[in-house]
Amino acid sequence: MRVQEEQKEMDAILAASILLWRKLSMKRKGLLLLTCMLFLVGCGEQNNKLQETAGEEKNMTQKSEDETGTESMSFETMKNGDPVFYALTETAKLEADVVLPEDWQGKAELCHVKLENFDADLLAPELFPDIREEEWEHYYGAGTRDYTDGTRDILIEQGVYYYTYNWWEQEAYFPLNRQRVKEDEFVGEFSFASREEIAAQAEAWLTDKVGLEEVRVDRIYSVPRELIFEEYQRRNSDPEAGTGKSGGVGLERNTVEDFNDCYWLDITQYVNGLPLLGDAFTRQDEVYIPDGEILMGYTENGLEDACIVQNYVITGKEEKSLCPLDAVFASLVKKFELTISADTTIDGMQLIYFPYPVSSEERTYDLIPVWEFTFTEGGRRQHIYINALDGKEIVS
Repeated sequence: MRVQEEQKEMDAILAASILLWRKLSMKRKGLLLLTCMLFLVGCGEQNNKLQETAGEEKNMTQKSEDETGTESMSFETMKNGDPVFYALTETAKLEADVVLPEDWQGKAELCHVKLENFDADLLAPELFPDIREEEWEHYYGAGTRDYTDGTRDILIEQGVYYYTYNWWEQEAYFPLNRQRVKEDEFVGEFSFASREEIAAQAEAWLTDKVGLEEVRVDRIYSVPRELIFEEYQRRNSDPEAGTGKSGGVGLERNTVEDFNDCYWLDITQYVNGLPLLGDAFTRQDEVYIPDGEILMGYTENGLEDACIVQNYVITGKEEKSLCPLDAVFASLVKKFELTISADTTIDGMQLIYFPYPVSSEERTYDLIPVWEFTFTEGGRRQHIYINALDGKEIVS
Protein backbone atom coordinates (compact mmCIF):
# COMPACT_ATOMS: atom_id res chain seq x y z
CA MET A 1 0.00 0.00 0.00
CA ARG A 2 2.79 2.40 0.91
CA VAL A 3 4.51 1.71 -2.43
CA GLN A 4 1.31 2.50 -4.40
CA GLU A 5 0.79 5.82 -2.61
CA GLU A 6 4.38 6.86 -3.30
CA GLN A 7 3.93 6.03 -6.99
CA LYS A 8 0.79 8.25 -7.23
CA GLU A 9 2.69 11.16 -5.71
CA MET A 10 5.49 10.70 -8.23
CA ASP A 11 3.00 10.70 -11.14
CA ALA A 12 1.39 13.96 -9.93
CA ILE A 13 4.76 15.69 -9.56
CA LEU A 14 5.78 14.56 -13.05
CA ALA A 15 2.57 15.96 -14.61
CA ALA A 16 3.09 19.34 -12.92
CA SER A 17 6.68 19.41 -14.09
CA ILE A 18 5.66 18.90 -17.76
CA LEU A 19 3.22 21.81 -17.57
CA LEU A 20 5.85 24.09 -16.09
CA TRP A 21 8.38 22.95 -18.69
CA ARG A 22 6.36 24.42 -21.56
CA LYS A 23 6.43 27.89 -19.95
CA LEU A 24 10.17 28.14 -19.20
CA SER A 25 13.14 29.47 -21.22
CA MET A 26 15.84 27.14 -22.54
CA LYS A 27 18.28 28.02 -19.72
CA ARG A 28 15.71 27.50 -17.05
CA LYS A 29 14.59 24.32 -18.76
CA GLY A 30 18.10 22.93 -18.49
CA LEU A 31 18.32 23.67 -14.77
CA LEU A 32 14.89 22.21 -14.11
CA LEU A 33 15.68 19.10 -16.13
CA LEU A 34 18.73 18.42 -13.99
CA THR A 35 16.73 18.93 -10.79
CA CYS A 36 13.97 16.56 -11.94
CA MET A 37 16.44 13.86 -12.91
CA LEU A 38 18.07 13.97 -9.47
CA PHE A 39 14.66 13.90 -7.78
CA LEU A 40 13.46 10.89 -9.80
CA VAL A 41 16.62 8.96 -9.09
CA GLY A 42 16.09 9.55 -5.38
CA CYS A 43 12.44 8.47 -5.62
CA GLY A 44 13.45 5.33 -7.48
CA GLU A 45 15.91 4.44 -4.77
CA GLN A 46 13.24 5.06 -2.13
CA ASN A 47 10.80 2.89 -4.07
CA ASN A 48 13.34 0.03 -4.20
CA LYS A 49 13.95 0.39 -0.47
CA LEU A 50 10.23 0.26 0.23
CA GLN A 51 9.89 -2.89 -1.87
CA GLU A 52 12.86 -4.47 -0.07
CA THR A 53 11.38 -3.50 3.31
CA ALA A 54 8.03 -5.00 2.34
CA GLY A 55 9.76 -8.23 1.35
CA GLU A 56 11.69 -8.32 4.61
CA GLU A 57 8.49 -7.74 6.59
CA LYS A 58 6.85 -10.60 4.73
CA ASN A 59 9.81 -12.91 5.46
CA MET A 60 9.80 -11.91 9.14
CA THR A 61 6.07 -12.61 9.36
CA GLN A 62 6.51 -16.00 7.72
CA LYS A 63 9.39 -16.84 10.06
CA SER A 64 7.34 -15.74 13.07
CA GLU A 65 4.42 -17.90 11.96
CA ASP A 66 6.73 -20.88 11.43
CA GLU A 67 8.23 -20.53 14.92
CA THR A 68 4.95 -20.42 16.80
CA GLY A 69 4.50 -24.17 16.54
CA THR A 70 4.41 -27.21 14.33
CA GLU A 71 0.67 -27.76 13.91
CA SER A 72 1.18 -28.07 10.16
CA MET A 73 3.88 -30.73 10.52
CA SER A 74 2.75 -34.23 9.62
CA PHE A 75 4.31 -37.47 10.77
CA GLU A 76 3.81 -38.84 7.25
CA THR A 77 6.28 -36.33 5.84
CA MET A 78 8.73 -36.30 8.75
CA LYS A 79 12.20 -37.71 8.25
CA ASN A 80 14.78 -38.87 10.73
CA GLY A 81 16.66 -35.85 12.03
CA ASP A 82 14.04 -33.23 11.12
CA PRO A 83 14.03 -30.31 13.61
CA VAL A 84 10.81 -29.83 15.57
CA PHE A 85 9.91 -26.66 17.47
CA TYR A 86 6.75 -26.10 19.52
CA ALA A 87 6.05 -23.49 22.19
CA LEU A 88 4.11 -25.47 24.84
CA THR A 89 3.67 -22.88 27.59
CA GLU A 90 5.38 -19.66 28.62
CA THR A 91 8.05 -21.71 30.39
CA ALA A 92 8.18 -24.93 28.36
CA LYS A 93 9.07 -25.64 24.77
CA LEU A 94 9.86 -28.56 22.50
CA GLU A 95 13.06 -28.11 20.52
CA ALA A 96 14.45 -31.40 19.23
CA ASP A 97 15.59 -33.34 16.19
CA VAL A 98 13.08 -36.15 15.78
CA VAL A 99 14.42 -39.73 15.84
CA LEU A 100 12.70 -42.09 13.40
CA PRO A 101 13.70 -45.23 11.47
CA GLU A 102 15.86 -44.37 8.47
CA ASP A 103 13.28 -45.99 6.16
CA TRP A 104 10.33 -44.27 7.84
CA GLN A 105 7.25 -44.21 5.60
CA GLY A 106 4.81 -42.59 8.03
CA LYS A 107 3.33 -45.90 9.22
CA ALA A 108 3.76 -48.05 12.31
CA GLU A 109 2.45 -51.42 13.41
CA LEU A 110 1.04 -52.57 16.71
CA CYS A 111 2.83 -55.81 17.61
CA HIS A 112 1.56 -58.62 19.81
CA VAL A 113 4.49 -60.22 21.63
CA LYS A 114 5.23 -62.83 24.25
CA LEU A 115 8.18 -62.89 26.60
CA GLU A 116 9.76 -66.31 26.25
CA ASN A 117 12.85 -67.88 27.74
CA PHE A 118 15.95 -67.98 25.61
CA ASP A 119 16.84 -71.40 24.19
CA ALA A 120 19.49 -72.23 26.77
CA ASP A 121 20.50 -75.53 25.18
CA LEU A 122 21.17 -73.76 21.88
CA LEU A 123 22.78 -70.62 23.28
CA ALA A 124 25.08 -72.12 25.91
CA PRO A 125 27.58 -73.78 23.53
CA GLU A 126 27.33 -70.82 21.12
CA LEU A 127 28.06 -68.14 23.72
CA PHE A 128 30.44 -70.07 25.96
CA PRO A 129 32.12 -72.84 23.94
CA ASP A 130 34.85 -73.25 26.56
CA ILE A 131 32.36 -74.75 29.06
CA ARG A 132 31.77 -78.46 28.60
CA GLU A 133 28.24 -79.84 28.38
CA GLU A 134 28.48 -81.72 31.71
CA GLU A 135 29.62 -78.58 33.56
CA TRP A 136 26.34 -76.76 33.13
CA GLU A 137 23.80 -76.82 35.98
CA HIS A 138 19.98 -76.58 35.75
CA TYR A 139 19.17 -75.10 39.12
CA TYR A 140 16.44 -72.84 37.69
CA GLY A 141 14.56 -75.70 36.03
CA ALA A 142 14.44 -77.63 32.79
CA GLY A 143 15.44 -75.60 29.76
CA THR A 144 17.70 -73.30 31.78
CA ARG A 145 21.46 -73.35 32.27
CA ASP A 146 23.65 -71.83 34.94
CA TYR A 147 27.35 -72.01 35.69
CA THR A 148 29.91 -70.70 38.16
CA ASP A 149 33.57 -71.49 38.68
CA GLY A 150 34.51 -68.96 41.33
CA THR A 151 35.55 -66.33 38.78
CA ARG A 152 32.31 -65.82 36.81
CA ASP A 153 28.57 -66.49 36.96
CA ILE A 154 26.31 -67.33 34.00
CA LEU A 155 22.54 -67.79 33.81
CA ILE A 156 20.49 -68.42 30.67
CA GLU A 157 16.72 -68.52 31.10
CA GLN A 158 14.27 -65.61 30.68
CA GLY A 159 17.33 -63.44 30.16
CA VAL A 160 21.02 -63.89 29.54
CA TYR A 161 23.12 -62.82 32.52
CA TYR A 162 26.90 -62.98 32.58
CA TYR A 163 29.47 -61.31 34.78
CA THR A 164 32.95 -61.94 36.09
CA TYR A 165 33.80 -61.34 39.74
CA ASN A 166 36.45 -58.93 38.52
CA TRP A 167 33.76 -56.83 36.85
CA TRP A 168 31.39 -57.16 39.80
CA GLU A 169 33.99 -55.77 42.16
CA GLN A 170 34.99 -52.91 39.84
CA GLU A 171 31.47 -51.83 38.93
CA ALA A 172 30.76 -51.39 42.64
CA TYR A 173 33.21 -48.48 42.58
CA PHE A 174 32.32 -46.86 39.26
CA PRO A 175 32.39 -43.09 39.94
CA LEU A 176 29.36 -42.27 37.79
CA ASN A 177 25.60 -42.11 37.82
CA ARG A 178 24.35 -43.06 34.36
CA GLN A 179 21.31 -40.77 34.76
CA ARG A 180 23.48 -37.72 35.41
CA VAL A 181 26.52 -38.19 33.15
CA LYS A 182 27.00 -35.31 30.71
CA GLU A 183 27.69 -35.87 27.03
CA ASP A 184 31.35 -34.84 27.31
CA GLU A 185 32.13 -37.05 30.33
CA PHE A 186 33.64 -40.56 30.26
CA VAL A 187 34.40 -40.43 26.55
CA GLY A 188 38.07 -41.42 26.44
CA GLU A 189 39.58 -44.40 24.60
CA PHE A 190 41.83 -47.17 25.89
CA SER A 191 44.74 -48.87 24.21
CA PHE A 192 43.21 -52.36 24.13
CA ALA A 193 40.35 -51.28 21.79
CA SER A 194 38.69 -48.17 20.41
CA ARG A 195 35.12 -47.23 21.30
CA GLU A 196 34.06 -47.99 17.72
CA GLU A 197 35.61 -51.47 17.89
CA ILE A 198 33.92 -52.21 21.22
CA ALA A 199 30.52 -51.11 19.89
CA ALA A 200 30.93 -53.37 16.85
CA GLN A 201 31.94 -56.33 19.03
CA ALA A 202 28.94 -55.87 21.32
CA GLU A 203 26.40 -55.54 18.51
CA ALA A 204 27.80 -58.58 16.69
CA TRP A 205 27.69 -60.69 19.87
CA LEU A 206 24.05 -59.79 20.48
CA THR A 207 22.78 -60.27 16.92
CA ASP A 208 25.02 -63.03 15.55
CA LYS A 209 25.33 -65.13 18.70
CA VAL A 210 22.37 -64.32 20.97
CA GLY A 211 20.08 -63.94 17.95
CA LEU A 212 18.41 -60.60 18.70
CA GLU A 213 16.77 -58.92 15.69
CA GLU A 214 18.49 -55.54 15.99
CA VAL A 215 20.40 -53.61 18.63
CA ARG A 216 22.08 -50.22 18.77
CA VAL A 217 24.72 -48.90 21.15
CA ASP A 218 23.35 -45.65 22.60
CA ARG A 219 26.14 -44.68 24.94
CA ILE A 220 29.62 -45.92 25.87
CA TYR A 221 31.07 -44.89 29.23
CA SER A 222 34.86 -45.02 29.30
CA VAL A 223 35.79 -45.58 32.95
CA PRO A 224 39.55 -45.29 33.63
CA ARG A 225 41.12 -47.44 36.33
CA GLU A 226 42.47 -44.37 38.13
CA LEU A 227 38.97 -43.06 38.87
CA ILE A 228 37.78 -46.49 40.01
CA PHE A 229 40.77 -46.79 42.35
CA GLU A 230 40.12 -43.32 43.80
CA GLU A 231 36.50 -44.24 44.56
CA TYR A 232 37.67 -47.57 46.05
CA GLN A 233 40.07 -45.74 48.38
CA ARG A 234 37.44 -43.20 49.39
CA ARG A 235 34.88 -45.84 50.26
CA ASN A 236 37.33 -47.94 52.26
CA SER A 237 38.67 -44.95 54.20
CA ASP A 238 35.24 -43.53 55.04
CA PRO A 239 33.06 -45.83 57.19
CA GLU A 240 29.95 -43.83 56.28
CA ALA A 241 30.54 -44.11 52.52
CA GLY A 242 29.61 -47.80 52.45
CA THR A 243 31.42 -50.68 50.79
CA GLY A 244 31.09 -52.12 47.34
CA LYS A 245 28.21 -54.41 46.36
CA SER A 246 30.52 -57.42 46.10
CA GLY A 247 30.04 -58.20 49.78
CA GLY A 248 33.63 -59.28 50.18
CA VAL A 249 33.62 -61.62 47.18
CA GLY A 250 36.10 -59.57 45.19
CA LEU A 251 39.86 -59.45 45.42
CA GLU A 252 41.87 -57.22 47.72
CA ARG A 253 43.15 -54.31 45.63
CA ASN A 254 45.90 -52.08 46.91
CA THR A 255 47.20 -50.29 43.82
CA VAL A 256 45.73 -48.71 40.73
CA GLU A 257 47.18 -51.54 38.64
CA ASP A 258 44.83 -53.94 40.43
CA PHE A 259 41.96 -52.39 38.48
CA ASN A 260 41.12 -52.38 34.76
CA ASP A 261 40.12 -49.67 32.31
CA CYS A 262 36.49 -50.35 31.43
CA TYR A 263 34.03 -49.72 28.64
CA TRP A 264 30.45 -49.81 29.93
CA LEU A 265 27.76 -49.88 27.22
CA ASP A 266 24.09 -48.84 27.17
CA ILE A 267 22.39 -50.71 24.33
CA THR A 268 18.81 -50.59 23.05
CA GLN A 269 17.00 -53.59 21.63
CA TYR A 270 14.80 -53.09 18.55
CA VAL A 271 11.71 -55.09 17.58
CA ASN A 272 9.99 -54.72 14.20
CA GLY A 273 12.16 -51.73 13.36
CA LEU A 274 11.44 -49.57 16.43
CA PRO A 275 13.45 -49.25 19.66
CA LEU A 276 11.93 -50.63 22.82
CA LEU A 277 11.26 -48.66 25.99
CA GLY A 278 14.59 -47.94 27.66
CA ASP A 279 13.60 -48.04 31.33
CA ALA A 280 11.59 -50.81 32.95
CA PHE A 281 9.32 -49.88 35.84
CA THR A 282 6.43 -51.13 37.97
CA ARG A 283 3.20 -49.18 37.61
CA GLN A 284 1.19 -47.90 40.54
CA ASP A 285 -1.08 -50.95 40.18
CA GLU A 286 2.05 -53.15 40.58
CA VAL A 287 2.00 -54.29 36.95
CA TYR A 288 5.52 -54.72 35.58
CA ILE A 289 6.43 -52.89 32.37
CA PRO A 290 9.51 -54.51 30.73
CA ASP A 291 12.03 -52.73 28.55
CA GLY A 292 14.66 -53.31 25.89
CA GLU A 293 17.75 -52.05 27.72
CA ILE A 294 20.94 -54.10 27.54
CA LEU A 295 24.10 -53.49 29.55
CA MET A 296 27.52 -54.84 28.59
CA GLY A 297 31.04 -54.34 29.91
CA TYR A 298 34.49 -54.83 28.39
CA THR A 299 38.03 -54.63 29.71
CA GLU A 300 41.35 -55.74 28.23
CA ASN A 301 40.24 -59.25 29.26
CA GLY A 302 37.33 -59.06 26.81
CA LEU A 303 33.61 -59.30 27.58
CA GLU A 304 33.15 -59.29 31.35
CA ASP A 305 29.49 -58.29 31.75
CA ALA A 306 26.25 -58.82 29.83
CA CYS A 307 22.69 -58.31 30.98
CA ILE A 308 19.92 -59.08 28.47
CA VAL A 309 16.69 -59.09 30.42
CA GLN A 310 13.95 -59.91 27.89
CA ASN A 311 13.39 -62.07 24.83
CA TYR A 312 10.49 -60.64 22.80
CA VAL A 313 8.81 -63.04 20.37
CA ILE A 314 6.31 -61.51 17.91
CA THR A 315 3.02 -63.42 17.71
CA GLY A 316 1.09 -61.00 15.48
CA LYS A 317 1.00 -57.54 13.88
CA GLU A 318 -1.65 -54.93 13.06
CA GLU A 319 -1.07 -51.85 10.91
CA LYS A 320 -2.40 -48.79 12.70
CA SER A 321 -2.91 -45.14 11.77
CA LEU A 322 -1.09 -42.64 13.93
CA CYS A 323 -3.04 -39.73 15.37
CA PRO A 324 -2.25 -36.18 14.18
CA LEU A 325 0.72 -34.50 15.81
CA ASP A 326 -1.39 -31.60 17.05
CA ALA A 327 -3.19 -34.06 19.36
CA VAL A 328 0.17 -35.25 20.66
CA PHE A 329 1.35 -31.69 21.30
CA ALA A 330 -1.95 -30.85 22.99
CA SER A 331 -1.29 -33.61 25.54
CA LEU A 332 2.19 -32.20 26.12
CA VAL A 333 0.73 -28.73 26.69
CA LYS A 334 -1.73 -30.14 29.22
CA LYS A 335 1.07 -32.02 30.98
CA PHE A 336 3.21 -28.93 31.48
CA GLU A 337 0.30 -26.64 32.35
CA LEU A 338 -0.78 -28.96 35.16
CA THR A 339 2.43 -30.32 36.64
CA ILE A 340 5.57 -28.44 35.60
CA SER A 341 6.30 -24.74 36.01
CA ALA A 342 10.10 -24.33 35.77
CA ASP A 343 11.75 -23.36 32.48
CA THR A 344 12.00 -26.60 30.53
CA THR A 345 13.25 -27.52 27.08
CA ILE A 346 12.26 -30.93 25.71
CA ASP A 347 15.28 -31.83 23.61
CA GLY A 348 14.41 -35.43 22.71
CA MET A 349 11.57 -36.75 20.54
CA GLN A 350 11.60 -40.37 19.39
CA LEU A 351 9.10 -42.96 18.21
CA ILE A 352 9.48 -46.14 20.29
CA TYR A 353 7.59 -49.29 21.26
CA PHE A 354 5.98 -49.26 24.71
CA PRO A 355 5.14 -52.75 26.08
CA TYR A 356 1.54 -52.55 27.27
CA PRO A 357 0.53 -55.58 29.40
CA VAL A 358 -2.15 -57.92 28.09
CA SER A 359 -1.72 -60.90 30.41
CA SER A 360 0.87 -60.93 33.20
CA GLU A 361 0.39 -64.64 33.75
CA GLU A 362 1.04 -65.50 30.10
CA ARG A 363 3.67 -62.74 29.80
CA THR A 364 1.98 -61.24 26.74
CA TYR A 365 2.18 -57.60 25.73
CA ASP A 366 1.12 -55.24 22.97
CA LEU A 367 3.99 -53.14 21.65
CA ILE A 368 2.33 -49.76 21.12
CA PRO A 369 3.96 -47.00 19.02
CA VAL A 370 4.63 -44.17 21.46
CA TRP A 371 6.27 -40.75 21.22
CA GLU A 372 8.96 -40.53 23.88
CA PHE A 373 9.82 -36.96 24.88
CA THR A 374 12.94 -36.39 26.99
CA PHE A 375 14.15 -33.45 29.05
CA THR A 376 16.48 -32.73 31.97
CA GLU A 377 15.11 -31.86 35.38
CA GLY A 378 17.21 -31.61 38.53
CA GLY A 379 20.19 -33.04 36.67
CA ARG A 380 18.30 -36.22 35.70
CA ARG A 381 16.85 -37.23 32.35
CA GLN A 382 13.05 -37.45 32.51
CA HIS A 383 10.64 -39.01 30.04
CA ILE A 384 7.07 -38.35 28.92
CA TYR A 385 5.26 -40.99 26.86
CA ILE A 386 2.41 -40.03 24.52
CA ASN A 387 0.48 -42.79 22.76
CA ALA A 388 1.05 -42.26 19.03
CA LEU A 389 -2.28 -43.95 18.21
CA ASP A 390 -4.65 -41.82 20.31
CA GLY A 391 -2.50 -38.89 21.50
CA LYS A 392 -3.04 -39.62 25.22
CA GLU A 393 -0.29 -39.64 27.83
CA ILE A 394 0.75 -43.02 29.21
CA VAL A 395 1.06 -42.44 32.95
CA SER A 396 3.62 -44.56 34.77
